[in-house]
Amino acid sequence: MAYDDPWDSYPPAKILPTTLSVENFGPIAKAEVELRPLTVLVGPSDTGKSYLSALIYALHNLFSTPSPYLSPFSRRESYPRQYLHLDAITPDLTKQVFDLASEWWHADELGWSEPEAYEAFVGWLPEGIVELISSALAQDASFAKTTFSEIARCFGVEDDLSMLVRHGGSHTTHVQLSTRSTWRKSKVIQFEAAASGEMSRSLNKITASIPRSAVIQVTPEMRSSVVGTIDAISETPSAANDILTAFDPKTASEILAQLLPVTLQQLGGPFANQAYYLPADRGGLMHVHLAVVRALIGRDRLSLPGPLLDFLEDLVTIPSDSKHQADDTGQIFAKRLEQDVLKGDLGIARSETGYPMFFHRPVNWTDSLALTRASSKISEIAPLVLFLRYFISPRETLIIDEPESHLHPEAQVAMATFLARLVKAGYRIVIATHSDWILEQLANLVRMSNLTPEERKNLDGADAALTPEQFGAWLFRYDTAAGGTMVEEIDIDPEDGGLVRDYRQVLDATYNTWAEIGNRIADREE
Repeated sequence: MAYDDPWDSYPPAKILPTTLSVENFGPIAKAEVELRPLTVLVGPSDTGKSYLSALIYALHNLFSTPSPYLSPFSRRESYPRQYLHLDAITPDLTKQVFDLASEWWHADELGWSEPEAYEAFVGWLPEGIVELISSALAQDASFAKTTFSEIARCFGVEDDLSMLVRHGGSHTTHVQLSTRSTWRKSKVIQFEAAASGEMSRSLNKITASIPRSAVIQVTPEMRSSVVGTIDAISETPSAANDILTAFDPKTASEILAQLLPVTLQQLGGPFANQAYYLPADRGGLMHVHLAVVRALIGRDRLSLPGPLLDFLEDLVTIPSDSKHQADDTGQIFAKRLEQDVLKGDLGIARSETGYPMFFHRPVNWTDSLALTRASSKISEIAPLVLFLRYFISPRETLIIDEPESHLHPEAQVAMATFLARLVKAGYRIVIATHSDWILEQLANLVRMSNLTPEERKNLDGADAALTPEQFGAWLFRYDTAAGGTMVEEIDIDPEDGGLVRDYRQVLDATYNTWAEIGNRIADREE
């Protein structure tokens, strides 16, 4: 008798709000940033905004990879699955693995219809299993090594990992992910890593771990991967029973190898989805990307920081067809950006060697311009059009450093509204900005959510209103006492107007200087 799989109607695991906490990381003394659908990083130059952006990108690469051991460059290359070392699988851990596997396998045999079968996979992973994952990873140095390898790659410091650590602090950098669910008031740590400033390449001075108190929801992927492993190494139900009662450490390692990827991705929350990084100097790179990539051929691929190298590789490997053939959301937004901001179409032609060449055709023009002859605004926005059209999908994250680059204030406001529309469509956005116009428009869009649809009529960006839960802005400021950057959330002040930050102090100072000049001119004339 066939039974319906209750997972068909069971809601998927909700991605909980994830907080990224760092200490002594680059110029940052301490930061605690809750990553929301639209996360904005604000503050003076050299305070660590780009540092945190690159770290967010690295963590996406780590937790979105299908391999349990987060190999460097895994976002673009396939790596063989790595199993836990057998000496990390103690007899106690082995028994716990087989108890879980046996429970899920027998429930699957019942067709997931009986009450005991349904209860076997609904809810949270047992604390004992979380503890075994934590213990197994803690005993395997490869987990920490590969974690910091990807972080170091994104900063181009593979030769000396200690360069990631803020000097003058405790000489140890900490990275931590935590989540908060609707039924817990306090945050639950899901992942944490640390590196010593004196470590250089020493493995005994880096750690990465899953705390024993981590909260992991049972998912259909977990159940399917474990059951599938048992079925793959057994030919009959009786053979499966023999395997499940043999308590063989090697088989336990194989089961964990299937369980770890799904577990790690869930622990990463939004980091489980892929991210794309648009660097601040993307306009210039659009002009010289071919020359740069050709110069890199045959050389060490690590000669550039990871996000910059990945950006260049994406440009030269743009597929002939968009990946959005089934879901045209990216195509729609790319076209809208062309119409509203670029005021023309972006095109691609390929050279004899297959490299893409980019062109812009303004509205009402019959001929196209090479991007090297177009305005800087076109070069800055072109990568966003291309990534929406060929790469990024809803639920994935787009990180943009200085989205206001080379844009007129009017275009900056339009860009802010466009990014909010992306968030409304399911994209996750992280930006680092100095633009007062972008911040003011985003504040308007958040405050606009207090109005009814009828009350929003004829307001600029009425279709892009964001709830406070969808938006978060974080101020980076140097703290003399801490000897580094401290990060705090910026509130929207209805009385003062907009986001509370130090920009208004600069405006006031320049206005006061203007007034003082006027006073001195008046005094001279008198």
